[in-house]
Amino acid sequence: MSATAVKDSPSPLELLRRPRAEAIRGALDAMAIMDDVVREEAAQVIRTLEAWDEVRSALIERPAEAVEAVVFINEPSLVRDVAALADDPSPEVRAAVVSALTRLAAADYQALFSRQLADPHPTVRGLAALGLARAPGAETEATLRGALASETDVGARVLITDALWSVTGGW
Repeated sequence: MSATAVKDSPSPLELLRRPRAEAIRGALDAMAIMDDVVREEAAQVIRTLEAWDEVRSALIERPAEAVEAVVFINEPSLVRDVAALADDPSPEVRAAVVSALTRLAAADYQALFSRQLADPHPTVRGLAALGLARAPGAETEATLRGALASETDVGARVLITDALWSVTGGW
């Protein structure tokens, strides 16, 4: 995102002075700006207003953006809503879901990550391997070795190899 977009984004205080619906919409829009400071400030507005229902609506209306927003908002009650999008038709959304769950609650979603190793999109498969690596163990290692043996996409192989390296501490 351009420096102008970051500069033009409203401050949290400016957002909180607006009517509730407008403040929440502005905070959710600010989440699309690829600047972590802006996203964290927008997340603070959403946390302050406890706008969980509005975030759930955004997960339906614009899921890929909203899934990323949930990572910054870091509200435990929203994690299951994110996980519910794991079978979305869009590979972008599925990848965002796997990435978000890896950062938010990897240990709780090992079965989902294992299932996503068979996703038709290589990015989702690779990210699922990284999620699995967050809860290492003998079963995880075996699962990752099996995924690596059958993976044909170079990018996914790199991510699976990274995950396996993380689990085993090396070969």
